[in-house]
Amino acid sequence: MGCSFGCAGHKRLILFSVIIFFIRIFSYSLEWTLNESPVLLKKSVTIKPGEKLSIEAGVIVRLGSRVSLRILGTLDARGSEGKGILFTSIDPGLYWGSLEFNGKNNNKSVVSHCIFERGGALGPFSGEVSFNETTSVVTVLNCIFRQYYHKSKGIWALKSPNITIGYSIFKPSPNTAEGIRARFSPLRIEYCVFEEISGYNDSIDLEDCRAPDPVPEIRYCYFKGSEDDCVDLDRCDGIVENCLFEKAGRGSRSESSAIAADQGSKAKVLNNVIINCRHGFGFKNESLIWMEKNIVGDCYAGVWLYINRQFPGFGPGIAGGRENIFWNVKEPLLLENGAEADNKIYTVREIDLKTVSEELMGRIMKKVTIK
Repeated sequence: MGCSFGCAGHKRLILFSVIIFFIRIFSYSLEWTLNESPVLLKKSVTIKPGEKLSIEAGVIVRLGSRVSLRILGTLDARGSEGKGILFTSIDPGLYWGSLEFNGKNNNKSVVSHCIFERGGALGPFSGEVSFNETTSVVTVLNCIFRQYYHKSKGIWALKSPNITIGYSIFKPSPNTAEGIRARFSPLRIEYCVFEEISGYNDSIDLEDCRAPDPVPEIRYCYFKGSEDDCVDLDRCDGIVENCLFEKAGRGSRSESSAIAADQGSKAKVLNNVIINCRHGFGFKNESLIWMEKNIVGDCYAGVWLYINRQFPGFGPGIAGGRENIFWNVKEPLLLENGAEADNKIYTVREIDLKTVSEELMGRIMKKVTIK
């Protein structure tokens, strides 16, 4: 046809246009700046795959009743000390939905120095921040979760394997649910503070994670009290290490423990300090606890092994361990339903509980510097 150069150039132009089109589709960026603050969301907004939302330090995001911000792409929300990012409701009498991460991708999102309040209005399987079947790598640091909706949570996670939560504070209101609840999600939780929670609620409730797959890890957290358990593992293996527990089960819940497990869970509990709780450890229905170098004081029972008849077919909990110290504990081993445990897993020794708790508290609170 005699137009090879023109045709080739035309094809290159088309190819270039297609590349630019896909760059725009899959690399689109949004930014909410301090000059635009407050950002008002009266309808739910979705950040699509390939898009990135950046939120500048100091921005206030106000959301309408049950309105959510959904992240299928990437979120970069980095506040700073004294200049946090606030997520709150437009109407102070209503609750917004959730900052929700979804989608199977390899995006890396950061949420730091953010304050979440009056969120989680989507029901018991949501939180002010929610992770729903996402493979995104998300890091939540130096955040405050407070005043979340009745029966909601600070954080909810389902089938989300790459979530890290650290240096954050959970401040539930009366009748709210867990600070953190997760299923099939091996969360990494460290240097967090959980204020006292009321009602039949745990501070952390984790379900359905089994070794050899990754399991939850909880380290250097401070639990200030719960009418139910502080940490509850259901069908869930995990590690709880270097945490401080106070006042678990001090209300009407006589079966509550600082660390509890059910239905065959396996847990390693190491170097924790447990003070003024109903039970230090409550393991039931063939759950297995390995205890090492923990201090339990001013509690009714150190270790409680038993069967919960709600789940028939299980035997009692099982305990092993070494170098644990119990002081002023009425029942060091509370064994029910034929449970057995070697009393060599602990020694009774006077210890200055105030000093050891203050030392551990100081190590934790030194890292949790949120302003």
